[in-house]
Amino acid sequence: MSEAFSFRPAVDEDLADLADILNNEIRTSTCTFRKSTVDIADRRAWLADLQLSGYPCFVIVQSPIEGGQRRTVGWCNLGRYRPAEAYDATTEVSLYVHQDFRGQGLGSRVLELVLAEARANGRRFRTLIAMVAMENRLNARFWERQGFTLLGVMKDVGNKFDRWLDVGLYQLLL
Repeated sequence: MSEAFSFRPAVDEDLADLADILNNEIRTSTCTFRKSTVDIADRRAWLADLQLSGYPCFVIVQSPIEGGQRRTVGWCNLGRYRPAEAYDATTEVSLYVHQDFRGQGLGSRVLELVLAEARANGRRFRTLIAMVAMENRLNARFWERQGFTLLGVMKDVGNKFDRWLDVGLYQLLL
């Protein structure tokens, strides 16, 4: 199962794999509402901003098999929810796992690390928000199993692949 994987904070060496994972989701899914692909420079700026702002980002690393290279197959991070200062204790959580590695409990495990980090910074983080395209019921059920509560559904707030999409607002109070 997931014994062949390790978890650690993200570093620059992960960025090419992270860009590949995100670009696949941009091109094929509604897990992200981005429409333009990213490159390593974009991911480098993203990670630097997270680190500078004190937001955790943990990656899932596949252990090398028979002398092969390590491969980063997913990540989970917290990030700014809204720019107004009153929202500083509220953070948005993002989680992506490469399509070939889903269903192995890796998302739950990497989320546990991010939640532990958030709880350790309890004065800083109070509320976690996950935004979920409601057409993806597996994704919605994942957040519900992790203890997030569906607060409501925003109708037709995103348009991707020529479809209007509803977004569920999920919350976890720390």
